[in-house]
Amino acid sequence: MTHTFVQKAACAFLIMAGSIGVAQAQTLQATGELTDVLIDEMRAAHTGEFATRTQHFGPDGETPRFLNRLVLEDSPYLRQHSHNPVDWRPWTPETLEFAKEQNKPIFLSIGYATCHWCHVMEHESFDNTEIADVLNERFVPIKVDREQNPDVDLLYMTAMQLFGDGGGGWPLTGFLMPNSKPFFMATYLRPNDLKGVMGQVNNVWDQNRFDLVLYSESLGNSVRRYMRAQREAGAAGEPEIERAATFLQATLDVQDGGFGSAPKFPREPELIWLLDMLDSRPDANIERTLRLTLEKMQAGGIHDQIGGGFHRYSTDSSWSIPHFEKMLYNQAQLIEVYARAATAFNDASFARTAERIADFVLRDMTSEEGLHTSGYDADSEGREGPFYLWDESKLSAILSPEEVEWAKVALGINDRRPNFEGHSLPTYRTNQPNRDDVLAKLEVARRDRIWPLLDDKRITAWNAQMIEAFAVAGEVMDRPDWIAHALSSGERLWEHHVNVEAATLQRFSTDSHVSDTEGVLPDYAYTVKAFVRLFDASGERHWLERAEQLARTMHSLFWDEEMQLYAEAPVTNNHLFTRPLNTNDGAQFSGSSTAVLGLIELGRRLEDPSLELLGAQGIPALANRATSAPTAHSSLWRAAQRRLFPSLAVGGVAVTAAGTVRAKIDEGMLVLDIAPGWHINSVQPGQDYLVGTRVSLSGGSDDAVERWPAAKLTELSFSEQPLETYEGEIRLGLQGLNEQQRNHLSIRLQACDDERCLPPETLALPMPR
Repeated sequence: MTHTFVQKAACAFLIMAGSIGVAQAQTLQATGELTDVLIDEMRAAHTGEFATRTQHFGPDGETPRFLNRLVLEDSPYLRQHSHNPVDWRPWTPETLEFAKEQNKPIFLSIGYATCHWCHVMEHESFDNTEIADVLNERFVPIKVDREQNPDVDLLYMTAMQLFGDGGGGWPLTGFLMPNSKPFFMATYLRPNDLKGVMGQVNNVWDQNRFDLVLYSESLGNSVRRYMRAQREAGAAGEPEIERAATFLQATLDVQDGGFGSAPKFPREPELIWLLDMLDSRPDANIERTLRLTLEKMQAGGIHDQIGGGFHRYSTDSSWSIPHFEKMLYNQAQLIEVYARAATAFNDASFARTAERIADFVLRDMTSEEGLHTSGYDADSEGREGPFYLWDESKLSAILSPEEVEWAKVALGINDRRPNFEGHSLPTYRTNQPNRDDVLAKLEVARRDRIWPLLDDKRITAWNAQMIEAFAVAGEVMDRPDWIAHALSSGERLWEHHVNVEAATLQRFSTDSHVSDTEGVLPDYAYTVKAFVRLFDASGERHWLERAEQLARTMHSLFWDEEMQLYAEAPVTNNHLFTRPLNTNDGAQFSGSSTAVLGLIELGRRLEDPSLELLGAQGIPALANRATSAPTAHSSLWRAAQRRLFPSLAVGGVAVTAAGTVRAKIDEGMLVLDIAPGWHINSVQPGQDYLVGTRVSLSGGSDDAVERWPAAKLTELSFSEQPLETYEGEIRLGLQGLNEQQRNHLSIRLQACDDERCLPPETLALPMPR
């Protein structure tokens, strides 16, 4: 038998159960490397939480037969594998050094807690003692949570895409040399396929090992060249931004919305970028693209019609049947998308969808301390989707006959025409009235079902996204409760995930403690940007101070001087065979481009041109990488647009450089909110050297304000005579609006305090459709 490690670990539990003698346990311990201390730590860490994931139990029928080091890890995904017969080790410098000492190839498996096919491969292969025997004898098996170590995942996913046909997915399966360079990559493998690959690797390792060395060097060098390819600096001006938007819209599914074909992802970064484009000027094509996509998505099965929130992607082109994972980052981005679209298009259905996402997150993905958990599994009851499925008998047990009829028609719940494995997954018929009272009854009843597993990690980057989303959505939909939640969550993130003395971030926390896993680039970039947005929403300057501390740490850790880009892993992470770089947007915005955008916005709020330039220096290298993939670089185009037009609105709210004035449209009126201690000049302030406030439509010269309120005469230290000013909040009625022209407001103003005046600015603010 080759389960020496896990058998010895299991001895500790069998001793507790009185199943074997101490002498026998000591004999087993003496045969290997395990110490009494490590076994004691493992025994103390074991809670039985994941015992049912294995088919191997001791004589009592309850105690898991096998236990491995992953029980000591913080990651719920790694702990899920703690009862596998595979002698798993975590990805650490110590493990990599151990592989070199043993001179064995590494078997690498990368996945995450809510991944359906990861669970399938675990059950089929990693709980299989025959496969485990070979893995333990001939390899050093390493398990990686891609959400804990996204830099490691990026490195080997890139190797997979270069090794294969460009595809990828999870679980990610790799065979590596002891120095961690890959020579074979795959995704999910059936048990027989895995056995076949292991056999071939063993044969080559024993007979032609030099061939593996050569191939691993070749593949490793290909990954390095791909990531670090030097390119000429590119342009990111208005023509390039417009061209990229045109390319993206050319991929629109004109029937069902979204981009491309099945499997179809929401592609939130592209949607948010298009909303930014629409904020900058009217565009009927962009408006049609957004309306069609958002209407189809919110009516489909990808949208949880009962409980709110969205699944990760749809398996078909019509958004009907999802892959059932529900991830925090999807909810964060889609709250912002639907809230901004609700305001931009004056669309009540979009506002309702944003509210239902927010309700779901606050109810089911918010921990006691106010941070947000990572995601829900696709599986419940051992298969995909049963938590979300209905049939007519379940409706009748909960609802009145009249309510049942509405649900059958409006949600498509029909036993004669089920749409998923003999059951009905609700979709929404848009010609039916909303019945949130009925949905609430179904949601309450559904809570008694067996829930999908919740991954309770509080990931820094994803929480930062949710904080920003609540701040932006709260602003545009006038939800002060959402803004308050964003501010509270921001405080918790700062309190739990930041080492204040070093201004560094940790990657995640759990119910029990903060992990010692260091933050990666997206953690810093998203948090800097979220804190800027908290300042915009609250006017509280300490958010900018915190953002600046993290931004300077981010630059020192992640800026790659040679590439003129921000890398995914810190410079201190020297146990990867090459430093991973990625500029493409995927399900989330690129960390590299988000870092640039965050620095540009932060520098402007702090009136610090050096910070803006620190971010802007990354634009040329990003722009050149975008020339070959313009639709995969939404965050670059957002950063470039912010650099070109710094006073453009974000989600219908425009903010001056130092955050002294915020402007938005509320019920057809222009609202100017002026920070305490500051004022803006009146239309005619009384001194030629001061710029008066002026509001015009679409850059025109005519005053668009119906009637200006009386100005206040203010005595200021820099003026010998009182000046006419406005302070606090002023609400201005507008005239000359033309719905057909989709007008934008141009607001020319100058903000001053008692001692100085800032340079004049022109804010651009879109009028709601």
